[in-house]
Amino acid sequence: MKSLYRSLAIVFVIFLWSCTSGDDIVDYSNLEPEDIESGPTIGYNEDRNVYFGDLHVHTKHSFDAYIFGTTATPDDAY
Repeated sequence: MKSLYRSLAIVFVIFLWSCTSGDDIVDYSNLEPEDIESGPTIGYNEDRNVYFGDLHVHTKHSFDAYIFGTTATPDDAY
């Protein structure tokens, strides 16, 4: 029983130690549009590169889409 309390104390200390103070949070709200570089993506190929963005499509081959009855094929999604 003594080793259980010791183990719980060690786990508790590790959890407390892993908490951050928030000093490492960077504020990006003061960036101006001209500070942000924009341009074409290097090596961009519309048919070969996958860029995950706002669109996330599940096809009938994914398990969670199958559960919800999705019948779209990869050709339908593309």
